[in-house]
Amino acid sequence: METVLNIQNCIAYLPQINYTGTPLTLNIKRGEIVSILGPDYSGKMEWLHTFAGLTEPAQGDVFYEATNTRCQNRKQWELLRRKLAYVSSGTSLLSAANGLANVMLPAKYHQLDEHQALRNQAMSLMAELGVQNQHDLLPAAMRRDQRYRLALARALMLNPEVLVLENPFIHSDAAGSRKLKEFFLTQAKVHNTALLIMSHDIDFSLKHAQQIIFVSGEQVYCFPSTEQFISSEISSIRKYLDQPGIH
Repeated sequence: METVLNIQNCIAYLPQINYTGTPLTLNIKRGEIVSILGPDYSGKMEWLHTFAGLTEPAQGDVFYEATNTRCQNRKQWELLRRKLAYVSSGTSLLSAANGLANVMLPAKYHQLDEHQALRNQAMSLMAELGVQNQHDLLPAAMRRDQRYRLALARALMLNPEVLVLENPFIHSDAAGSRKLKEFFLTQAKVHNTALLIMSHDIDFSLKHAQQIIFVSGEQVYCFPSTEQFISSEISSIRKYLDQPGIH
């Protein structure tokens, strides 16, 4: 599989944490699911932002294909944001535009196709995500989980190769989370999209991730399989996995 993200000797910028660990080096390939796990306030968000190219690392480099995320001119940054999409749990929609217009907006801005083709693509994505009935509604009339799914569809309209997700299940009930998980698995397996997910849903990570990054605050570890992560004897990981409700 093709490597799309290459993290070399990287340390995230962690102003509130006394990081004493070794730099992180790993490759993320097309179609892989990589999960970031760790206790609350351990710096997971800062590492996620670094991998997404939103924050420069305190040390080391993050490469999208052969491009260093530190060294972007305007044109390179525009391309990077199309191919390396970040969707946070609080991603906003345009309040004065309906659901369909919100989903189509970035693809129309980049002139990726004719209007009707983009409309068909948007409607198809919205149907896959279960928000096809929100195409005429304004965001204020939607639930938070519906707004999140529209933001996700908007990002996917640009056909990204890497999808960076911050707490994607936080607004959904059990049924909605199950449908989102199925959608993400299809996105990875069928569309060959790399997924980098930070989530409190540890079961999803343990079942489906090919790599796990564990952030404990002072240290960060990368495991090439869930089996190695689960069997680790590192004290902070054992404490994390021994929490009630974690299998």
